[in-house]
Order: sequence, then C-alpha cells, then structure tokens
Amino acid sequence: VLGDPLRGMIAPQYFANLAAIHNFDWRAANLQHFTAPTGDPKQATRWLIQFWKELLEQDAVTQEPVLRLTTQWLEDNVPECDNLCIVHGDYRTGNYLFEEETGQVTAILDWEMSYIGDFHADLGWLLQPVFGSRIDGVFRASDIAPPEAMIANYEKASGNAVDPEKLHYFTVFNAWKSY
Repeated sequence: VLGDPLRGMIAPQYFANLAAIHNFDWRAANLQHFTAPTGDPKQATRWLIQFWKELLEQDAVTQEPVLRLTTQWLEDNVPECDNLCIVHGDYRTGNYLFEEETGQVTAILDWEMSYIGDFHADLGWLLQPVFGSRIDGVFRASDIAPPEAMIANYEKASGNAVDPEKLHYFTVFNAWKSY
C-alpha cells in the first residue's frame, strides 16, 4: 500500500513507464534472447499457454477440474494480437523502486517473465485483486487507482486502445497463471 501522498507522486510515472515498455521499438533493438512470434497473430499467447500449462502439469498435486476447464477455454479463445510489444509480465506495485521522499521511480524490477506479446497481458496482471488495495471500500489496482481509471490513464499515456474483450481474456489468463 503506497497511500497518499506517494500514490499521487508515483501514479504518473507508473503509467509513463508501462507505456514506455509497451511502446519500446523491440524490432530495432536486436533482442537476441527474445523469440518473436511470426505471422500467426495468436502465436505469442499460445506459447504462453503452453509454458504455463507445462508448469501446471509438473507442479499439480491434484487434477483440478476448474483449472482444466479454464485451460481449455483459454486455448479455445486466444485473441489475435495486432500490436506485438514487450510485455513485462509482472508489472505492479512492489516491482519498482522509488525514493520515498520524492516519489521518484528509480528502477523497474522482476523482468524474468517478460516476453514479446500482447500489452493486454500486463493490464490483466496489474488489475488482479491480489496486487491491489481496498481502503474505505475503494479498490485500487496496484494501489494506484480504480480499474477504470487505470485503463483510462494507461490509454492516455501509451496511445494504445484497450480492447475490453482482450482485457477480459488476459484477466482470466492471469488468474489461471497465478494458480
């Protein structure tokens, strides 16, 4: 929980940094260790499903029917990605450093889940209830802002239009991934 006044100092940087990640020209950067999806607009998400599905199979203690149904739904409903970008994979409050006196963000942490894919995946992650706060009945995603404000601020900072259906898909995907 950031609380005030830190929340107000960090929020603009939060959106600017996420926009910078998503708008980074990865094609010109020669990222040798990132495998870029090819012509299939669903490939990046299919790779993700396969990766997390394999982890689930390796780590599962029991066969949970709801997880099997969710996996099938995710596989059957993969949205097309028409704007491949760098996805942080774990962008949320708790994964950046800041100076407490000024609120200046000094580093973005935890890049181990980053990949080239759909920016909606980062939004679906940071909107997960487990990464937010609920104070006086108000839920703030990542303790920054309510979900509607998060989306509006992200769109303004990035220039990317958020598709509600893709956001729903990646919200479900990220809840499944979290399990």
